[in-house]
Amino acid sequence: MKLRSDMNARTAMVYGGAAFLLIIVGFRSVIATLDPEHVGV
Repeated sequence: MKLRSDMNARTAMVYGGAAFLLIIVGFRSVIATLDPEHVGV
């Protein structure tokens, strides 16, 4: 039972991290689209 809960926690962390990265990448792409001068930021 503990192994299953650990697996669920690890999976949730992985999905959370992936979603966080996707949000950051999407946010930066939106900023780059709105303000092309700050692509390097």
